[in-house]
Amino acid sequence: MAKENPFTFRKNDKEIYRWHSDLAQGNYADYYFEYLWFDAPLKAGEETYYLRVAPFSSCVKGSHGTTKGGTPGIGMDLLLPDGRCLDAFPIFDPSEYTELPFGGVWGDNSFTGEFNDQGQLESYEIKMTLGGIGIDLKARTIATGISVVKAEHGYSYYHPVKKLALGWWPVVPRAEVEGTLTIDGKVIKVSGPAYLDRQAGNQPTSFGGSSQKWWAWGHFWAGDYTATFTDSAPSAEYKFKHYSPFMLWKGSELILATYNFTNYIEQFDIDEGSGKFYPKAQSQKAYDGTLEYTCQITNGILVEPTTTSLEETSRYVRQFADVTMQLKRFTGFEDEVSGKIVIEYGAGMDYMPWEKLKKLK
Repeated sequence: MAKENPFTFRKNDKEIYRWHSDLAQGNYADYYFEYLWFDAPLKAGEETYYLRVAPFSSCVKGSHGTTKGGTPGIGMDLLLPDGRCLDAFPIFDPSEYTELPFGGVWGDNSFTGEFNDQGQLESYEIKMTLGGIGIDLKARTIATGISVVKAEHGYSYYHPVKKLALGWWPVVPRAEVEGTLTIDGKVIKVSGPAYLDRQAGNQPTSFGGSSQKWWAWGHFWAGDYTATFTDSAPSAEYKFKHYSPFMLWKGSELILATYNFTNYIEQFDIDEGSGKFYPKAQSQKAYDGTLEYTCQITNGILVEPTTTSLEETSRYVRQFADVTMQLKRFTGFEDEVSGKIVIEYGAGMDYMPWEKLKKLK
């Protein structure tokens, strides 16, 4: 009898919404990290404010000057319409942090959620002041996320004996957000779509290390369509086996969920302003036997990775870009729409000849 495929999509449950603080136990406690990741292009009239908020229950030892694992904090960057990027990464004493069934409180900053009768996250709220920026937002769920692994634990990688794990869960791929940003004392009313996921693990050198050599991760909104994906490759030690789930919603309905997905970098370039090596043009393709998805990603705006600690082991850039997607069935063409994508690229030091590239520049 054939073994059941563990990589099967399923609805979110309490294992996805909770904090995985049990990963802080044992030999790998200092490697435990876990955060929620919120992305939103928020409109104020004709202007757009690109906001990222990443509240941590735990960061890895050494990250942002921490002396031990398990330290809570919040990452934030805000790309202003004039091109400036404001960022902050406050670290909190564990006594200043309160863990909630979903979300938590970091000093005077909170990220909280409400559930419906089916146990799904119906809405969430962000109330924070970071780096002098006030954030007061309420998000209403449109598309509910799913787990990309059928196993009850939900982790992408899990070692039951060593208690090692690595997990990624789209929590709310699309929500409608309304609220205010306060910048230099000015209150700005904003609204727009938002993305929310959770990432957790305690596997040493998870990013840019032995377990992951490069990755393209992201999500987009295009008309009524919402997508989220990752295409990542581990090292030769793991035989370069790609991990590539892709999910596409139309409104609140999941219409495509497959591991038959690839994100291909068509062109690289070097950003003149920052000197960052980045993908200039990318394309994607996914297929489930009945529905084929293709898309093109161009005209990226780079966001400086000043709030990450990946530079020592990898190269990392995040972009807001244009995306145009096409859908086809075996019966013929179905749809084509354009929108905005958030996409990041990361690569280990030995993936590209970085030092030689520096000399060429």
